[in-house]
Amino acid sequence: MAEAFVGRERELADLVVLIEGAIAAGEPAVGIVLGDPGVGKSRLLREAASAMTHARQEAAGFEPEREVSLAAAMPLLRWLGSSPAGGRLESLLFGEGASSGPEQIRVFESAYRALSTMGPTLLVLDDVQWVDPASAALYHYLVRSAHQEGNPLCLLAAARPVPAVRSMLASLPEILAPDRLLEMRLGPLGPEESLRLARRLGLEGEAAAEAVRLAKGSPFWLTDLASAGLGQAEVGQVVTRRLRGSGADASELLAVLAIAGRPLPAAEAAWIAGWDGERFAAAAGELTDAGLVVESSAGLRVTHDLIRAAAERQVPDPVARRIHARIAERLEERGEHDVRELLVAAGHRRASGASALPLIERILASPARGLMGLDGSRQLEEALEGEPGGDRAIRVRTGLAELAGELGDQRAAFDRWSELAAMLPEGSLRARAALEASRAAMELRLPAETAWFLRRARSLAPRGSAVAVEVDAHEATVLRRVEQRVADARPFESRALEQGRELFAASAGGPPVLRAYLAALAVAAEGARLAALPETLLALAEEWEQAARERDHVGALRAAYWSGFAHHVLGHRAEAERRLQGAWQEANRRVLPALALEFGEFLLSARIAWGELSAAAELAEWGADLQRRIGGAFPFESWIHVVRLSTDDWRAAADELGRAIPEQPDPHHRVLPGATLAARLVRLAPPGERAEAVAPLLERTREDGERAGCWGCLGEHLLRGAEAWALLGRPDRARAWLADWEADPAPELHSHRLFHDRASATLATVDGESEGPDALEEVAGRADALGRVFESMWIRLDLGSLVAGRDPDRAAGVLREVGAVAERIGAETERRFAERLLKDLGVRTWRRGPAARGEGLEALSDREREVARLVGAGASNPEIASSLFLSRKTVERHVSNILGKLQLRNRTELAAVVGSGPGRDEGAPR
Repeated sequence: MAEAFVGRERELADLVVLIEGAIAAGEPAVGIVLGDPGVGKSRLLREAASAMTHARQEAAGFEPEREVSLAAAMPLLRWLGSSPAGGRLESLLFGEGASSGPEQIRVFESAYRALSTMGPTLLVLDDVQWVDPASAALYHYLVRSAHQEGNPLCLLAAARPVPAVRSMLASLPEILAPDRLLEMRLGPLGPEESLRLARRLGLEGEAAAEAVRLAKGSPFWLTDLASAGLGQAEVGQVVTRRLRGSGADASELLAVLAIAGRPLPAAEAAWIAGWDGERFAAAAGELTDAGLVVESSAGLRVTHDLIRAAAERQVPDPVARRIHARIAERLEERGEHDVRELLVAAGHRRASGASALPLIERILASPARGLMGLDGSRQLEEALEGEPGGDRAIRVRTGLAELAGELGDQRAAFDRWSELAAMLPEGSLRARAALEASRAAMELRLPAETAWFLRRARSLAPRGSAVAVEVDAHEATVLRRVEQRVADARPFESRALEQGRELFAASAGGPPVLRAYLAALAVAAEGARLAALPETLLALAEEWEQAARERDHVGALRAAYWSGFAHHVLGHRAEAERRLQGAWQEANRRVLPALALEFGEFLLSARIAWGELSAAAELAEWGADLQRRIGGAFPFESWIHVVRLSTDDWRAAADELGRAIPEQPDPHHRVLPGATLAARLVRLAPPGERAEAVAPLLERTREDGERAGCWGCLGEHLLRGAEAWALLGRPDRARAWLADWEADPAPELHSHRLFHDRASATLATVDGESEGPDALEEVAGRADALGRVFESMWIRLDLGSLVAGRDPDRAAGVLREVGAVAERIGAETERRFAERLLKDLGVRTWRRGPAARGEGLEALSDREREVARLVGAGASNPEIASSLFLSRKTVERHVSNILGKLQLRNRTELAAVVGSGPGRDEGAPR
């Protein structure tokens, strides 16, 4: 502790203990200091932070910027962006990465990734009552993520005890353990502490006692009284008195700092005042000597927000308008690529009495405009009030409507597009406004409004125009998703694709034409998927990817994903893996977490189908960790237990999965985990328990599928359910479910035919039909041809089980083969099941030992060698997790397994082994 610190020693010690304890435990902690103005909150925070030697970043909220998204967090974001792991964050904020449509969650996740590689870190946030909501959300996100991943992050915050602050801090007790959250309320200093502080400030005897009496326990006023001996404490008088003897320049510089409302670097403050360096230095020196400003790492700032507010009130209106104009000009010049600074500049421009319209146009034209968030979007809309109309204002209103849609504020998007659809002149612009209103209405689940604005768009769209193509594509989507008229959608889909191609080929591919062409390709790809035409889907996805490349990064990623999907359906395993893995990795690299989760879940299910259970487990853990941070509805927690059904104690995994499925809020994401659990229980549960466990689960899962309205999932469950009913000895129910699938008018998906034939063959085998086993064998061969190792393994397990009584030799041969496959892919449950069935046949079981992999690094798996190489390069576990897009727990497990296999004690010994081993490229991350 610094020797000069007097008063609040107990509170200081408590904060230091909190920080040191959290860092020692490798956990996050939060210390909150609440108190009225002048009680010494900032002083206590600075002293606690100065006691720490770890990485530290300080920031504060400022009243003039409390409505500017991420304003308070910018010092932290710039600091993280300049770190070795912060390149993507820097790019998102100010560089090319913004061109892919940034969302605040991308910034949050990028910030956390950079922070997680920095080791123990202390963040200090002052004046929380002035912190904008987006910055508060970022700090909350960082603390929550650090808690989930076990990172030693400490946050010290100071605030006035106002309701808004209480709201921000309310959820912290739900995140942190009680001993990792410290909230203290500062009241006035006691008489003894006040007297000691007065003496430290140079007062003695009666002067010290009088200052203590007048300050009434406030360190702020005690310091002021000690410096001047004023007999009363009115803020305005403090400012006036301290300026006595100073020149006019000091008063003007104080006005500049007060109106700016934040620290200003010396060069910037001098430019706003219009002075040279010598004149600025003289005025700054006078203010510093008067105790009105201090020099901080961010620049020159007013010593206290009480003084700042009082000084601002004393600035004459003409002077204030001139300063606002100069600040706006400076921010416009400096913030060319920083929408936050341009938004602040717009506020100053309006305060100066000038039009903010040119600035609003620049903000809306920025690829980083999404960083403003919903609050910034609404601020821009408010800034339009009082501005003149005309074409320029219409362009701005159109940009605001587009921004609302990008930010997911569909209600605001619908309102803005509806207004534009009524006010724009007839033609393409008005047609597009009606089209976008229909799209927003569809997202809001307003069918009448969706249909009305769609008809309006069609009546306004010029024949053969780009917007006419988009109208056709949207109508196909509405017919499929809203009205469930799949067949009726096809003519609109075909016309959109034909005309979209023609327009794109005949033009340079400007934004309207490109947008229409990509919309037509997307809706056609969806149609090909629903029509079970994987070859067509593949061709469309490749055409889509080619058109979107270098112009629409997110569109190109989606196209690559659908290309991988098509290759998977066609059984092109290597190409499917390359495409799906590449799309997932690129979504991670670009910090598109929502897209990465979407791609990751399908890649996870594909890896299970391919029999890559270890890689699937990694993906499931990664997805669960990321989803806990950013939210989302994908059932990664359920998938963890699905994998464990094969690799671990299947009974415990089944119990966990049974508890996890009902907790999933989206019925769509309950279907496949429920179907998988039913499929395992009907085979593995004791015979006397099967019907009771499986029958209700089958019915509940079917209800979820019908409620979700997804034919892909419901159809698959009907077919898998028919198979389960057959194995339960309920052929009547099996036939009924097959008939329900066959009678549904929805299109047959490519994968459904495999499931249908498997269910039919299983039913025939259960019924004793002679062709049943051969039919099962044929379906297993088709699964092999498609690369579906896991599916093939279970078909043959069923075959061996079902023919054991009538053809034991065939059953034994099949089960031996299955056992070898199960052992190879690490499916311990299936291996033990095959072994049990063989024992029931009276066959002596034999388990082949694992093939030798050699010594040293050759004894490791591909992933373990990859992790070992990064450890040898000096990477920490968080850095490895970030590099390979794994969860930290997965990396820790890999490192532990590596040390165990190689019989090493620590990472230093591992680095030595890696350094002495054969140097070779192990290839890209799996």
